[in-house]
Amino acid sequence: MAKYRDIADDIRQKIKNQEYTFGQKLPYEYVLCMSYHCNKETMKKALDILVKEGLIIRRRGRNFCEGF
Repeated sequence: MAKYRDIADDIRQKIKNQEYTFGQKLPYEYVLCMSYHCNKETMKKALDILVKEGLIIRRRGRNFCEGF
């Protein structure tokens, strides 16, 4: 499986387990990249999946959890 899918799955699970709650700001993309040991493009793909699923919204400079 592609790394970006693994990252999206992990973040999705954290949202489901309420480690990230509704309206909470997610860590900066750079911090997420460091946490998951990936590059910016990989993280962008992972976050784009979550946006399409309606779990997060992206605003310039920040990402917000929409929750389940």
